[in-house]
Amino acid sequence: MGAAKHPDEHELQLPPDVLTELATVVAEAGEEPVRIDRDHFIVYPV
Repeated sequence: MGAAKHPDEHELQLPPDVLTELATVVAEAGEEPVRIDRDHFIVYPV
């Protein structure tokens, strides 16, 4: 975070099944901001 380049970063495009997983885990996370780590994405509360 905060770097101009992230050479080892996962590609931005996510397949539909991963987007569905993202929507599900965010919906299940509730009101309290929490960090969620998955194989293809990280939800980072700010």
